[in-house]
Amino acid sequence: MYNHEIDTFLEVERTGSFSKASKELYISKAAVAQQITNLEHKLGIKLFIRTSHGVKLTNGGEYFLMHAKDIVDLCKQVEKELETFKPHLIVGAGYLNKQTLLQNILKKIHLNKENIIFKEISDYNHIPANVEIIEMVKSKEPIIKQGFTFIPIKKIPYVLAMPAGLNKNDKVRIQELSQMTIAVPDNNITGDSKVIKKLQNTYIPIKVRNYKIFNRAQINQCQYRGELLLIPKVLSDLCFPYEIKEINIDLYTEYGFYVRNRNTDLISNIKEVSSKIKNKN
Repeated sequence: MYNHEIDTFLEVERTGSFSKASKELYISKAAVAQQITNLEHKLGIKLFIRTSHGVKLTNGGEYFLMHAKDIVDLCKQVEKELETFKPHLIVGAGYLNKQTLLQNILKKIHLNKENIIFKEISDYNHIPANVEIIEMVKSKEPIIKQGFTFIPIKKIPYVLAMPAGLNKNDKVRIQELSQMTIAVPDNNITGDSKVIKKLQNTYIPIKVRNYKIFNRAQINQCQYRGELLLIPKVLSDLCFPYEIKEINIDLYTEYGFYVRNRNTDLISNIKEVSSKIKNKN
């Protein structure tokens, strides 16, 4: 929406010369001079006084400098907000979201494949601002604080990831876990304290250690310590080389979609579709 002439103006002011600005911007000195001239023509004022030692701001240039950064920030913010109105949908794609429901949901809300764009999430603490929807396990933090609403679709069971050969049964009885240490998702992740309470109410002497974030480092740490890892089943394939076992007590978490609060139409559509799915089940 704004052009890079303003960026060039800010760089010239910061460095004090066209030549230094050109090196920082990786363009020629002539290109810098042309951009400043174009900006001056658009504004109808001189921004810089050119000297043999560099440049300095005119009175008009000093006034424009006071507002230039705000103009840039506002334009960038508006461009981000306008993503909501564009005919495409930016879907977050990362190691914690498997997109097992996404295909059916998008078909039901009548979006063409050509209008779906996937954007990688490498850091869940800093989700790209133009990502509108993420399919994943319910996670209280850090998703909610970034402006998302969670829409639950279904419940999924927790499973145990354990060292190979430790237990030969497909389903592990809670009694077999006596004196073992289980790494359990912290309440701040799931927003649900029932998991830990259910384990404690079995009266089996199980040692519980909370983990505050699930990633490869957490898996490696559990393996190194010889701990078991309680994890939503949909993420179990991330735990290799652990073996995945069901457990004989009911432990569930919610699975669904995080949607940007600003995208009210998408939130309404997904809630409507999810309601129909739940009614069928």
